[in-house]
Amino acid sequence: MRKTILFALLTLPSLSCLAQDEHFDSQFLEEMESFQEEDGAQFEVENLIDILNELKSHKIDLNTATEEDFEQLPFLHEGESRSLVRHRQMYGNYQTIFELKNIPELGMEKIQQLLPFVTIREEERAITFKEMLNHRQSQIFLSADRFLQEKKGYEPDSGGTSKYAGPPIHYYAKYLFNADNIKASLVGEKDAGEAVWSQHGRGFDFISGSISFEGIRWMRQICIGDYKANFGQGLVVGSGSILGKTASVTNTYKGTQGLKRYASTGESDFFRGGGFTLGWKAIQLTLFASLKKCDATLNGEKISSFKSDGMHRTTLEISKKRNVTEEVVGGNLRFKRGNLTLGHTILQYRYSKELHPTEKRYTHFRLTDTNHHLNIGIDYKARWRHVSLFGESAIDAGGHFATMNGAAIFPLSRLEITIVQRHYSPAYQALYGKGFSENSRLENEQGYYISTRFSPFKRVTISAYADSFRFPWALSSTNIASHGYEYCLLANIKISKRCDETLKYKEKEKGNLKRTLRNTLNTQIGNWRVQTIAEINRSEDFTHAATYGWILSQSATGNIKPWHLSLAFRYAYFHATDYNNRIYIYEKDLPYTLSFPMHYGKGHRVAASLMWKQKEFLQLHFKAGWFIYTDGRESIGTGNEMMQGNVSTQVKAMLKVTI
Repeated sequence: MRKTILFALLTLPSLSCLAQDEHFDSQFLEEMESFQEEDGAQFEVENLIDILNELKSHKIDLNTATEEDFEQLPFLHEGESRSLVRHRQMYGNYQTIFELKNIPELGMEKIQQLLPFVTIREEERAITFKEMLNHRQSQIFLSADRFLQEKKGYEPDSGGTSKYAGPPIHYYAKYLFNADNIKASLVGEKDAGEAVWSQHGRGFDFISGSISFEGIRWMRQICIGDYKANFGQGLVVGSGSILGKTASVTNTYKGTQGLKRYASTGESDFFRGGGFTLGWKAIQLTLFASLKKCDATLNGEKISSFKSDGMHRTTLEISKKRNVTEEVVGGNLRFKRGNLTLGHTILQYRYSKELHPTEKRYTHFRLTDTNHHLNIGIDYKARWRHVSLFGESAIDAGGHFATMNGAAIFPLSRLEITIVQRHYSPAYQALYGKGFSENSRLENEQGYYISTRFSPFKRVTISAYADSFRFPWALSSTNIASHGYEYCLLANIKISKRCDETLKYKEKEKGNLKRTLRNTLNTQIGNWRVQTIAEINRSEDFTHAATYGWILSQSATGNIKPWHLSLAFRYAYFHATDYNNRIYIYEKDLPYTLSFPMHYGKGHRVAASLMWKQKEFLQLHFKAGWFIYTDGRESIGTGNEMMQGNVSTQVKAMLKVTI
């Protein structure tokens, strides 16, 4: 869960890069790659970038925003958010945006990050429904991609029938509407191998839509259709949480609070129904409900596991498609006065069939022989001078307990410290919980974590974190209690305005011991951004047998302004013949996509992308990527995904229209 979605928060220092697919914040990429390496986590980047783009297109008013409004911007810590409000209270409303330079807590780099997201509006007044449509914008995305080599699942058998039901192309269409107080979306998607036309879909295997209204007097928000929810620290419901392990202090505990529209092509981990938020001075009440079909693996008439990948290609996968009905009812009551915020969350869910997971030691405490469950939590956040306290405690229907508590300390503008303690009972079950965790589920974990970020000099930033964790009960990888640790040290040096270098050392022990050393050099040459990466890692198992992996990568991204073109190219040579030494490196991709291909084996990676832009109205994006293996293999992949030969080629294209 600490790997889910957290990191798009870190992209906000260069959100314009994220939205337009230019260069990313280097620390964000370093950390994202590390998380991919640990568990191959797939991030709901589409929905996150949609939320972040909303913040950019509907700017925060400097003269009316609260600290919580500013804290939506993850590159601002609490001290900086507080200084923005305090400056207004001391000197009156902002007259010009350039007054930001008079706030000592904000350096020029931070101000540059802030400028795309803030504005100064005229005095607020009650608005009509017609006025809600002011500053409206519509965006249409049409995207498709496929592998050029044929996979085994598409090969016809002796009867002329292939295992995959449809063609090898993945495509989706997305429509986004944004106005000052109204947001809407409509999404349709088909995965590679799924049938184009079937009893379950007409052109699209998955369709999603939503509409939300905000700021209508005491009715703070109405959300209809598909949406996500997050409250507190995510121990009860964190389907939109942005939490995790990182050397960026604020991103350890800040989350998107409340309901948010869902506009992703992901087919799980969202609610379908509606909700609303009411507000009276210091009190805010949110109620929501959901009714949707879920994919599940059934053992007779009982649910042995849920299927979350959204793939419906083979007969077996199709048999698991939307075969269980889920009902969810939840609410949150929040009280805020001054520097104190208290919240109370309750979530109840029920399924059309009973839960009965496969009997293994690590599933001993999972919900079984029941079709319903309940979670209740109380969260808090308090601030005193340069210290913020935060946390949440929760119980489930069986009385099992989970708690997460922490402190964020900002003694100096250039120093941040966070300390977090968590204790999740082996028996605590929260199917929609997502919080700070080493595990993929909020259960069976105890740990202590500390992180810091320090800028001893103007051009030097040192970030570090350390985490010690223990699992009192068995995991899927071990049948006994276990423990481990992780620490990371990252130093960024701004050599000049056009050149910076990042050195990272990371060590983690969880089943095996892995040490990683990476150096990243970013250089701006005219309109081109050039990046050189060198990494070496060492993995050691319980017998102390060691394996090594390394990679050299060179990339360049730039613009050809007269032709309205943006180009990107990357080449890498890698040598990581053991799976534990696999390496992930970011490469430029289509909008709403973060690409971190896995380098495993021995060979070359080549990728090239092109974007043609006609003002803000029209964009065309293309990408091609090749893996060329030189380790003697005769096939790539396994099972139905196997391709013959030592080369794989993937091509992608997207049309983006803004009206």
